[in-house]
Amino acid sequence: MVARNFQELIDVVASDPSQRITHEDVMRLAKAIGLTAFYNSAGLEVAQRFHNGSLSYAIGDAIMNDLWNLALDDLDDLDAQQLPEPFYQIYESFDAGEYHRTSNKAEDPVAEFTKPMITEILRKSHSG
Repeated sequence: MVARNFQELIDVVASDPSQRITHEDVMRLAKAIGLTAFYNSAGLEVAQRFHNGSLSYAIGDAIMNDLWNLALDDLDDLDAQQLPEPFYQIYESFDAGEYHRTSNKAEDPVAEFTKPMITEILRKSHSG
């Protein structure tokens, strides 16, 4: 369900970067499966699409940042009142690609950090 309907949210961000994913969007998609399952499923969907090349880093990062802010707002309503896993790990993976660690900015933080982290998260989610 999330994969099919999540395309709508991806399209919102991809078509107009000034558009944001809203709490109403999340609640509409999460009502059938719950917030924790939604955030985990949505995060895994973003990770998988980024991994297979159908979603750019910039769009994936924007989506994860939107979802991160909404998840923080929803923290009181999430199961066990903690950020869902692997959602949090996926957010951290995209966040790792946002900044250079050297002053000359010679490294590619997406290639060096985000991609391997996403690959490992997906490997664990498929084997677990």
